[in-house]
Amino acid sequence: MDSVVDLGVVFSALDWREGRINIEKGKPLPGGFEKYLADMKVLHPLGIGESDDFAYAVLYLASDESKYMTGSELVIDGGYTAQ
Repeated sequence: MDSVVDLGVVFSALDWREGRINIEKGKPLPGGFEKYLADMKVLHPLGIGESDDFAYAVLYLASDESKYMTGSELVIDGGYTAQ
């Protein structure tokens, strides 16, 4: 735990778990978001995805088209895991 805030997040998460509410806390990115984004672009052969890339995957999984899919992962990471 880095701080009292971290401890509060843990206790809040435990308090709300019965209602299936997730409590998360983000951490600042070293070097800022722009540096993080530049680093990620280098790691992903197809570049950084757009929101539609992920939305269509969710739409597929929520549709009847995926009715025969089970126990599998649908990896949408711009080729990162294929390296």
